[in-house]
Amino acid sequence: MIGERNMAKGYARAVVYLLILSSVMLAATGVVYGYSYWWDELYSVAAAELGVGPMFRFLVLPDVHPPLYQLVLNLWIKVAGSGEQMVRALSFLFAISALAAFWWWASKRLTPVAKYTLLVFFATCILFPYYAQEARSYAMMLLLSTLASLAYLERLAHSGRAGTRLGYYALLGALSLTHYFGFIYAGVILLFTLYENRGDARRAIETVVVGLMCLIWPILHVVYGGIGEKSGDNFWIESNGVQSTLFHFSDGMLPHLNYLARLLSGTATEYVTAVLIVALLSGAALLARRAPEVREAGTGPGLWRRMIALLTGFLVVIALVDYHSPISTPRNFIVLLPVVSLLVGLTASGLKRAGVKHVVALVALGGIANLAVASLEVTRKIHPDQNHKAAVAFIEEQRDAGDPVYYLDRGGSMREVQHLVASFYFNEEVPLAPIAIGQVATLAPPYYVLMQHHGHNLDRVLADIARRGIAVEAFVPQNNESVAVVYVEGRDTHRPRHRAPMAAPAARMLVRRSSAPGP
Repeated sequence: MIGERNMAKGYARAVVYLLILSSVMLAATGVVYGYSYWWDELYSVAAAELGVGPMFRFLVLPDVHPPLYQLVLNLWIKVAGSGEQMVRALSFLFAISALAAFWWWASKRLTPVAKYTLLVFFATCILFPYYAQEARSYAMMLLLSTLASLAYLERLAHSGRAGTRLGYYALLGALSLTHYFGFIYAGVILLFTLYENRGDARRAIETVVVGLMCLIWPILHVVYGGIGEKSGDNFWIESNGVQSTLFHFSDGMLPHLNYLARLLSGTATEYVTAVLIVALLSGAALLARRAPEVREAGTGPGLWRRMIALLTGFLVVIALVDYHSPISTPRNFIVLLPVVSLLVGLTASGLKRAGVKHVVALVALGGIANLAVASLEVTRKIHPDQNHKAAVAFIEEQRDAGDPVYYLDRGGSMREVQHLVASFYFNEEVPLAPIAIGQVATLAPPYYVLMQHHGHNLDRVLADIARRGIAVEAFVPQNNESVAVVYVEGRDTHRPRHRAPMAAPAARMLVRRSSAPGP
């Protein structure tokens, strides 16, 4: 019997390791396979190639994000270059470091059931493998939120060593400078820390001073930069109320739940998702309270209270912010992945203590379901979803010397970065000029128009040009039209092409032509 039990434990541990390893390998896709950056990544990387001064002037100040990731990326690119694999390796290192830190802490503080459940959820949640290979600040925010959460749970702010407290507050400061979701999360932790320090004037003053220091950058960003057009509700994100906040939270952590809500509700998806996620979190919190780690005398109850306080406090604050100026997207909630993973781990431990059998099998099924969603999303991502590299390669392959090249002018306050983004993948010096969509059919042919991250109806654009008796071709290098190249040949619609079209390397490549009808 003992031998069979040990064998079962060995199999369970092997399944856990296999799930985690599979997710890590999925996360490493961007390191081994150099697929095209998408629009947001291009902004980060193109600006990071500049000096610090121009980077702040052209991107950081007009943008809606704090500067720490851009500064780190600027240093990284100076050492490793701006190629996709090396740049994404930075995010992969952040994500793996977060997983390693969580693993180390869980090994010391949790039972095996809680530990392995926590790690499986953390590693297989779509947010981990997806943003571990994106050249944006999310993986860095994950690492810092993991460390900051663990530091708060371990009450490092109450340490008698000044160096430990300094490290604790430095983590919160770094988190606040990485992303504004990180800023809010750090603020929530500081508020709870201040409450816990209410009986110690010196420690309370420490906390207040750190909080005031964390406000310096947002104030500068408002005064000298854009910060979402002065936070006047000008973001592209929309919110219909607290149900939207919970919907986005669920979509990041448990997308299966949102899918179930769509099947059940149709048009009321956000409301149904909100009800389901509140019920699920409430049930999980009650079960987690039964976990041996929580019932342990001394630190156990405090661990549960702090975990619940972080989760609920942050969601309440974000819902209030969304009411004024919506900022919630599923990816932003990666900041909560550590504390949600801990809740899931303690819930499994509570189930085990309550006598529920086959908890490990349930954990494995959950991990497989998470991994299936992550695999589908990563596959879509690496095809890629926006193939700026192929679009530029098409222009370089087809263009004759002297043919003008334009890119769509998006307006706004970051025109310099838009120019850098348009020129990023060109291997040769090509003069590029911005052009409004209404001008595409008005210039003297031949010329190329690089349409990046656009929302225009490409068929209509081609039809408008063809209606004027101009032969036109469009190259669309992915399954959607968000990136395309429009080539205006000239008014002789019957002249042969000066060069054969570039062969499409995959089924997602699409070449479409439109020309005026004959006389």
